[in-house]
Parts: sequence; structure tokens; C-alpha cells
Amino acid sequence: MDAIVLQKLRKTLGLTVQDIASKSGVGVSELVDMETGNKPASRLVIEVYAEILNVKLDLLRMLFFGIDRKVFGFNNLRLVALKVLNGYLALSLWMMAFNEDKKAIPR
Repeated sequence: MDAIVLQKLRKTLGLTVQDIASKSGVGVSELVDMETGNKPASRLVIEVYAEILNVKLDLLRMLFFGIDRKVFGFNNLRLVALKVLNGYLALSLWMMAFNEDKKAIPR
């Protein structure tokens, strides 16, 4: 789930893998591995997304990595939040594609 969200988040922001690689110092192939789920997201990449989105780093860290101490029900809440974010990003990508197709239709 985390990998899918990372890729959709990047695409929704209109960024390429190369953009994230240059900002984070992480290699392109390593980022592709993170986006495909072959490797867990690195803290450095999450920091770059937090900076781009202008959100608190702790929020994204909590979403992607959880928290150190056990809090009853937190993991379920974290998974629900990731699913909601995933759905929102999917809808955003669909709307962006729809708007682009709409511009291409001759009037």
C-alpha cells in the first residue's frame, strides 16, 4: 500500500522519479524499487515529500512508518488513512487525465 501511495503522490504532484531523486539524493532505481514495493520507503524520501507538500514531517513519518510505542488501534487507523489517501490520489490522477482529454476534444 505504501508503495502505491508514493507513486500516486508523486504523479499527482506532477513530479518525475528524477525530480524526487535529485531532491533526495536517492538513486532513480532505488526510488523505482520503493514505488513498486520491492524496497521500503526511505526516511529521506518521506522528508522530501513533506517539504514539497509543506506538511509536518511527523505526519508523513507516522503514516508510512507508524509510531514506536504501541497505541491501541493505531495501526488500523494508519492503514485506513493510507487507503483514504490512496483513493484521493487515484481520483486526482483520474481528474487530471480527464481534463487533459477534454482539452484535446475539438469543439
